[in-house]
Amino acid sequence: KGERMSDPYLDLCLGVQAVRRRTEREVAGLGGATGVAAAPYPHQLANVQRILSDSRIRHLIADEVGLGKTVQAVAAAELLARHFGVQRVLVVCPTSLKHQWKNEFARFAERETQVIHGLRAQRQFQYREDVFCKITHYETLARDADLIDAWAPELVIADEAQRKLTPPEEAAT
Repeated sequence: KGERMSDPYLDLCLGVQAVRRRTEREVAGLGGATGVAAAPYPHQLANVQRILSDSRIRHLIADEVGLGKTVQAVAAAELLARHFGVQRVLVVCPTSLKHQWKNEFARFAERETQVIHGLRAQRQFQYREDVFCKITHYETLARDADLIDAWAPELVIADEAQRKLTPPEEAAT
């Protein structure tokens, strides 16, 4: 009596609209921009806001392929720089992705980045340079641990970490 029958499709549509309105308000609350040259999707904005809500803990962005994890990481790095003073970001990724990360930082945050490469002496010099983001690969991570420690990154982004942690025979299945 007086109760409305629930329509799952209508409930879903209303829920999506509510999320969209809430996200628009949240973006406006960030001054209309997240610091990246891309309009974030609601799920990306929610993840970045979760990261910013407590910068003292570790966060994992583990979305499906193509959902914009890189944009989320760049946005988080940019906002952590702007609002929390982060000045040194280290991206660790497979060798094949180093230049892609450099391009994504240039495209979305317009921050100076440096791909770490070369022999030990070159890498040593590169870690002493004053650059916002340094990009290295997993193979040199252990060898450069002392250089990285001396540089003291305030944010570390580990891309495709499962590739390094999963034995090759398991990754192929």
